[in-house]
Amino acid sequence: MDQRRVLIVDDDRQVRELLRDTFLAEGYQCQVAKNGAEALDLFRASRPALTISDVKMPVMDGIEFLKAARADDPSAAVIMLTAMGDVHTGVECMREGAFDFLLKPVEIGHLLATAEKALEQRALLLFDRQQQEELERRAAEVARDLSYASQYDALTGLANRALFRDRLSRAQLRAARSAQRLGLMLLDVDRFKGINETLGHDAGDFLLTQVAERLRECAREVDSIARLGGDEFAIILEGLTRGEAAAIVAERILASVARPFKVAGREVFVTTSVGIAIYPDDGEDANALVKNADAALYGAKGEGRNTYRF
Repeated sequence: MDQRRVLIVDDDRQVRELLRDTFLAEGYQCQVAKNGAEALDLFRASRPALTISDVKMPVMDGIEFLKAARADDPSAAVIMLTAMGDVHTGVECMREGAFDFLLKPVEIGHLLATAEKALEQRALLLFDRQQQEELERRAAEVARDLSYASQYDALTGLANRALFRDRLSRAQLRAARSAQRLGLMLLDVDRFKGINETLGHDAGDFLLTQVAERLRECAREVDSIARLGGDEFAIILEGLTRGEAAAIVAERILASVARPFKVAGREVFVTTSVGIAIYPDDGEDANALVKNADAALYGAKGEGRNTYRF
C-alpha cells in the first residue's frame, strides 16, 4: 500500500477536481470516484492510504461507503465532508469510524493538516497491528514447540513416554471395538552402557538415533514407535490377525539392528532384546500389556539377549 495514495469521492465534478489538484500539488497520488459504489471498488482494488468522501451522493452515499470500507479494513483512514451541518450526521460518521468530519466549503489548509494527521494515525495503527501479528506469530510458534516437546523425544523425534501411553490406550480401545489383536513390543539395546563408557555419550546418542531410524524401517506404516528413555524403545503393532505376526516384525528388527553401525568413525556392533505382549491374550488394558511386555523383555535378556520372547 502506498502511504501517499488518496481516494477522493464526490458527486460534484468541480469538487473532485479541486481536491485532486490540491493533493497532487502536495505530492500525493490521487484516484477519484463520483459515488460510494465506484469508490468502494477502487478502495478494494488499491487500498488507498486515505479516503476523502462526501456524505450525500447517489447510488451509495458516503456513510454506506464508510461502513463497507471499514468492514474491509478496520484501519482505513476516512475523512468525511458535507455541506449539511447537522450534528446527527457528524456523530454518525464518527461512530462508523471516520477519522474526522469537516464542513464544506472546507478550508484547504485545514483539510491538508487533517489528512496528515489521519495518515500518521493510520501508520501507527498499521505498525501496532504488525507488531501484534508478529507477537501472535511468535506465541503460536512457541506453543507449537512446547506442544511438540511435550510429546516427542528431542533426540530421535519419536513419540516420548507420555505420547506412547496415550497412543497405547487409544490403540487398545480401537482393538477392542474391532475385535482385533494388538501387539506391544518393548526393546532395548543390549549392553548399551558399555557403548557410552567406551565411546562417550555423544557417540551413544548418535547410535540411538541410528537405532531409531532402523526401527522406522522395520515397522509398518500403521505402527507407532516411541523412545521411552535411555536405550528403551516401544512399538505398538495394530491390526494383528494373529499374535505370531509380531514375531515377523521382531525378527526384522533383530536382523536390522545386528548390522554394523558407523559411529565416531568406526564400525560398532550391537544387538537388541525384545519383549512382546499381545492384547487381549496377555492383558486387557494398557498397564497389563506394558507389565507383561516388560517381563517378556527380561526373559529375552535372561536367555542370552539378541532374541525376542512373548
